[in-house]
Amino acid sequence: MNDETGHLETMGVSRDIGERKLAEETLRASEQRFRLLHELLPVGYHSLDERGCLIDVNNAWLTMVGYTREEMIGRWLGDFLPVESAPLFRTQFAELKTSGQTQVEFEIMRKDGACRTVFVVVRVARDEQGNFRQAHCIATDITEKKWLDAKHRQAQKLEALGRLAAGVAHDFNNQLTVIQGYCDLLLDEHKAKSSLREALTQIRQASRRAQSTTGHLLSFSRQQILKPEPVDLRDLLREMQNPFSRILGEGIKVVLVANPDVPPVYVDRSGLQQAITNLVINSRDAMPNGGRIVLQTSLRSVDESEAPRYAQAKPGQYVLLEVIDTGCGMDRETLDRAYDPFFTTKGVGKGTGLGIPMVQGFINQSNGFMAIQSQLGTGTAVHLLLPPSGKTLTLAPVAREAAARPSGKRARILVVEDEPAVRSLIAKTLAAGHYDVLEASCPSEAIATVKNLREPIDLLLTDVVMPEMKGTELAKHLKAEFGVLRVLFITGYSDHAPRGRVIRKPFDAQELIDGVRISLDAHG
Repeated sequence: MNDETGHLETMGVSRDIGERKLAEETLRASEQRFRLLHELLPVGYHSLDERGCLIDVNNAWLTMVGYTREEMIGRWLGDFLPVESAPLFRTQFAELKTSGQTQVEFEIMRKDGACRTVFVVVRVARDEQGNFRQAHCIATDITEKKWLDAKHRQAQKLEALGRLAAGVAHDFNNQLTVIQGYCDLLLDEHKAKSSLREALTQIRQASRRAQSTTGHLLSFSRQQILKPEPVDLRDLLREMQNPFSRILGEGIKVVLVANPDVPPVYVDRSGLQQAITNLVINSRDAMPNGGRIVLQTSLRSVDESEAPRYAQAKPGQYVLLEVIDTGCGMDRETLDRAYDPFFTTKGVGKGTGLGIPMVQGFINQSNGFMAIQSQLGTGTAVHLLLPPSGKTLTLAPVAREAAARPSGKRARILVVEDEPAVRSLIAKTLAAGHYDVLEASCPSEAIATVKNLREPIDLLLTDVVMPEMKGTELAKHLKAEFGVLRVLFITGYSDHAPRGRVIRKPFDAQELIDGVRISLDAHG
């Protein structure tokens, strides 16, 4: 405006906006920090509107499900779940609006078709009137954890079954020892051909077949007594070709791909033969219309990234033996149960379900590892990682050297065995072999017997596993107190097999006599 002097006058209002700018900058910085946290969060985040549709997702969630942001925003979350799970999600989401929070585990389908298990923590955000605004969800992929937990439970179950199987096999072996032993004694008495001798022979053969079954149980439970030695896989597989042709028939071809540069493996030869035979028979049964089985060897270095594939194998150098067939293969459910004892897809009377568990038990007891790959309709590949020759096992070998029957020397032998029938059989067998036999039912009785003798015993023949103390402890005590030097152990367990001369249950009369003779000569 103009005043009377003609000067122009102005008026204005000023306000300090420094505080507002500071607040805006603080808010902007907070939003940037939240966005950075949102994108860098190592767990998946997504938010849902009141219909259950996706409002926002972070990079971790996109990586988890394999979709882009554009493919997910605005879509109903149920579209990304297995078909059977979508109705359940609808029901649970309706309940969530009332409860305000939940923790849930569910399956989600990735874009590539893979199914992942996620654990989700959900919190509902509401407006000032308490109405639903959105649900904030934090998701963790627990697929691997679930798999490891299942494997751990499986391992615990198999360990418990293994202990049970080993106990049953041990008790059964005691009975087989008695049956076989008395058959041998009676067969010696009935040397001429007779109906009784034929009956005894049939009993003897039946007990041998039963012994094979207990061997499977002990292999499954990793209690088999092994005799590891360097084995050339190429020579072994060539030796087995002719037996395979009789087992498999004309419709199945066996192809050997044996790398000549592969070193020998350090395993029990007969155990490995049995394991390979079991796998080949399984392949045969999976190819009723014929096919091909490939047996191939190679040298394999296993690092930490590959170890989980072979049931947590230790990193290192191994010999890989693969048994690959063109059979019907297995679906995921069958493959997951393949290691279960007594599980079989074969008909009644055609399979025991001990084949794969026996192979796995033998391989693991041999310091090796096993893995199976299979898909329905595409065949099966079994991978066996075996230790190269030069690695040391701590398993005691069974004494099996040939020896003649004793020449009549009446050596004094103390037999310590807590199973009365087995102890009586051993005593009768040794007495028939012209030995002076003393018996003890427990270690304390054995110690008292030796203490009261005027002359020392020539051999301690003792079971390893007994109630009061182990046979190894008894041997140490008698050696320290009474100078007993010669010891022959008998056992049915590998983990209790001591260093020294050992006879495995069940044994026959000749094995017992030979073992005693060799033990006496070793120090005589």
